[in-house]
Amino acid sequence: MAISVPVSIAVYLRFESLPGAIGCFIVGVLLDLDHCLDYIVYSRFRSVSLKKFFQTCYNTKLSPLSLVLHSYEIIPLLFVAGFLTGWNNLTIGILTGFSLHIILDQLTNKTKFAQSPLFYFFAYRMSKGFRKELLIGRRNTSPPASSPNPPCSPFSKGGRED
Repeated sequence: MAISVPVSIAVYLRFESLPGAIGCFIVGVLLDLDHCLDYIVYSRFRSVSLKKFFQTCYNTKLSPLSLVLHSYEIIPLLFVAGFLTGWNNLTIGILTGFSLHIILDQLTNKTKFAQSPLFYFFAYRMSKGFRKELLIGRRNTSPPASSPNPPCSPFSKGGRED
């Protein structure tokens, strides 16, 4: 969300469009709903809680790891939508928010996880059976010595370790 606000402001200033800015912001934030879907599948609909969601994501326990919305394959569909709508400002905002979210996730998460550059392609994840152990490497989930509690992020990628 920290990135969605300034990007949405930039969309508003560039296109003088409130719908474009709102579309950019909403897509930039709601794109992470697929983490919730993966968590619900992981938890098998039992004992679902916000606290457990953050802990599960932070400790990279989610598996299968489908992340259906975190997919480069959606970008061409958004370009088609842009073409079909005459590149209205809402579509431009949605395309901007979506594309920037995926690109920034790719750039920032590669330092957290030993993942393939192809990770953000749905077809690649599908080819690996959405199995966490085939998609991302291990990372140290221990909190830093100076931190009494690990920071919990709903935007972490991860998988289940049985």
